Amino acid sequence: MYSTEFNQYIKQMVRKRRIKWIPMNAQRLIRLFLFQFTADHRRLKKLRNIHQGERCYVIGNGPSLTIEDLDKLEGQTCFAFNRIYEVFPKTKWRPTYYMVLDNNAMVSTAQHLDEIDAKLRILNVMGKLRGIKPDKRTVFFCSYGLYSSKEFKFKKKHISENIARCFSLNNSVACDAIEAAIFMGFREIVLLGVDHNYSKYIDQFGNGFCDPLVQDYGLTNKHEHVSFIHKDALESSYMCYKTYCDAHGIRIVNATRGGKLSVYDRQPLEELL
Repeated sequence: MYSTEFNQYIKQMVRKRRIKWIPMNAQRLIRLFLFQFTADHRRLKKLRNIHQGERCYVIGNGPSLTIEDLDKLEGQTCFAFNRIYEVFPKTKWRPTYYMVLDNNAMVSTAQHLDEIDAKLRILNVMGKLRGIKPDKRTVFFCSYGLYSSKEFKFKKKHISENIARCFSLNNSVACDAIEAAIFMGFREIVLLGVDHNYSKYIDQFGNGFCDPLVQDYGLTNKHEHVSFIHKDALESSYMCYKTYCDAHGIRIVNATRGGKLSVYDRQPLEELL
C-alpha cells in the first residue's frame, strides 16, 4: 500500500520510540501526579460549568476560514489556536479562549504572546519551558496519555471529563478545545475552519502530505522528527467526542465551509447566528 522507503521509515521510528517509552511514560506519570498540587490545577477547576447551557465556536485555522466569518462571530464565545493571531490586524474579532497543545507551536506562541488578546490563554504546561509564565490571562494544563511506539495506529477510546486534572491524549488542539468546552458546560459546540483536509499523514508542524510526497522529499535528516499520524487515527478522536456528546445531550455541529470532516452534522454558519 505504501512505498518501501515509507515502511522502512515507520519501522525506524518505532524502534526509536520503543527505546524511549519507559522513561517517557515515567515522566508523564510524575508530571500528572505533581500537577494536582499546582495553582494551574486550582484555576482550571474554577472553569467547570461556567458556560452551562451555552453555545461556543471552535475556530480551526483551515484554508476555508475567512475574515468575513470571523467578523460575524464578534462577541460570540470562541476557542482558537496556534497562529490565529496572524489575522488580528484584519478583524476586530478576538477569541475568548486561546489554546496551544503542540510543543512546536508553543515556540511561536512564546514569541507573540503579547499579541494574543484573549480572555484566557490555555497552554500546554510544556510552555513553561519556553519561558511563558502564568498570569491572570494565562493558565497551563497537563495533557496525559501513555507514550506509544506505534503512534500512527492511535485509536481514541476515552476523553477526560476533568481537564483540571488533565486533558486526554489528542492529535489535534481542536479536540482539546472540544474537551474544554464540555468541561465548561457548553451544550452546543460549533466547528468552523476545521477542514481536516489532510492527505494520508500530517507531520508535527501540521503539514499534510501523502506517501508519494515523502518519497519526493526523501527521508533526510530534516524529516528525522516527523511524527506520522494516520488520518484515521485523528478521525477516531473526533468520533470519540461525538459518541460522548451524543450520550450526554451535547450537540456538535460542523459549520466549516467544505473540508473533509464528515463525523458531525453540517449546518451553515448563517443559520446558527
